[in-house]
Amino acid sequence: MTHTHMTLDKVRRAFGANVKSRRTKAKLSQTDLAKLIGVRQSYISCIESAREGVTVDTITRLAVALHTNPSRLLKLV
Repeated sequence: MTHTHMTLDKVRRAFGANVKSRRTKAKLSQTDLAKLIGVRQSYISCIESAREGVTVDTITRLAVALHTNPSRLLKLV
């Protein structure tokens, strides 16, 4: 596994965990969040489990729906 791949994996895992944490604090189901940003529930599941990468547009839509800013969702710690 290359260093770049390991870094991307770490960012995806942190991002997914941050999305899930914010979503559960907001008392939203994956389906609720998916409807808010115009995607399928399965895509939210893939994001939260770090199986899918996301675009800047999706990061922004998630941040707005979760009442936060993109940088907080991307925070590694």
